[in-house]
Amino acid sequence: MFILSIILLYEAKHYGNYYLDLREGIISNGKWMLVTCVAGIYFLIYFSKTVFWHSCFLKNKLAYIGKRSMSIMLFHILSFSAITMIGVYLLHKPYSVSWANGLNEKPYYP
Repeated sequence: MFILSIILLYEAKHYGNYYLDLREGIISNGKWMLVTCVAGIYFLIYFSKTVFWHSCFLKNKLAYIGKRSMSIMLFHILSFSAITMIGVYLLHKPYSVSWANGLNEKPYYP
């Protein structure tokens, strides 16, 4: 079943032209979404059980990352904010709306 879940995820991406954009709320195909959700959940469950029972090195690395996930997330927010500011103010690129107001096509805060 693990190999089947990998095959289904690959098929959805490369042959099914499945597209999901959570930022703008776009789902290209509802049937592929259902298939990829079930296959993805099964993949994650099998992967986590395999890591838990077999790989001590990988288990320790994933535990280290999990304990510091808030710090990693903060670093990403600061990094991408700096890159966005450089693109908008120095390179004069257009600013794209955030995920919170992407569906409305206009910013809440001018």
